[in-house]
Amino acid sequence: MTMPLVSVVLPTKNRARTVGAAARSVLGQTHSRLELIVVDDGSTDDTRTVLEALGDGRLRLLALPESRGASGARNVGIEAARGDWIAFQDSDDRWMPDKLRRQVECALAHPGCIAVYTSYWRNDGTVREVRPRPEPGLDGDVLPRLARGNFITTQTLMVRADVVRSLGGFDGNLLALNDWDFVLRLAPHGPVHWVPEPLVDYRLQSDSLTASTDRFIRSYLHILDKHRDILMPDARAEAWHRATIGSRLCREGDRKRGREQLALAWR
Repeated sequence: MTMPLVSVVLPTKNRARTVGAAARSVLGQTHSRLELIVVDDGSTDDTRTVLEALGDGRLRLLALPESRGASGARNVGIEAARGDWIAFQDSDDRWMPDKLRRQVECALAHPGCIAVYTSYWRNDGTVREVRPRPEPGLDGDVLPRLARGNFITTQTLMVRADVVRSLGGFDGNLLALNDWDFVLRLAPHGPVHWVPEPLVDYRLQSDSLTASTDRFIRSYLHILDKHRDILMPDARAEAWHRATIGSRLCREGDRKRGREQLALAWR
């Protein structure tokens, strides 16, 4: 059997110090039938030099003349992808060598599936823990569990290319939580299978694209409005999400807005 070609899309901007290791973790996969599309979103550092030094013909570097943000850069990579499946990597993170092999094996074992994701190590420099923790609803029909919050990060995900394109890629209007929005749109189209091994080292960086609280809250509210039927079908579900937002705001010191959201949750 000819193994499928997997296109890996990696957006980056001014990550010369980390993008080389992220790219090497892709190019070193035991599933070697892949292409790596790095979309440079307007870097002004040595990103190009670092990537060219890898000397691997499977790597294509697309340099954008103007920044489009992480989602816009991913969408450029999606359009350029030639594979049967599309996976996503970030420039701060590392894949374990068997990540794609395990995902491809899972996809071939479940012919109807539209996507496969893996568990990951969440690494903040102090604590390293595996996410997601096992619970019902993480495999197959994942939409009910996604309605309570996201557990599928972009860099753990491999999706059928035709499905990615039918969804229109990522929402460039969101400042954060793009992965949650994407999988909320993805999940209704078919089974999403889970490889429970932690095969991604997700590294939280102080200067990464991880959202500030303000961007997180604005994006969360946008997603609640965009996916209202899924996320807030009743008062109990709405209270869950309002409490999540309120708790985050209070934790970050914005008690006024936090109390406003908690009041909406408790009304």
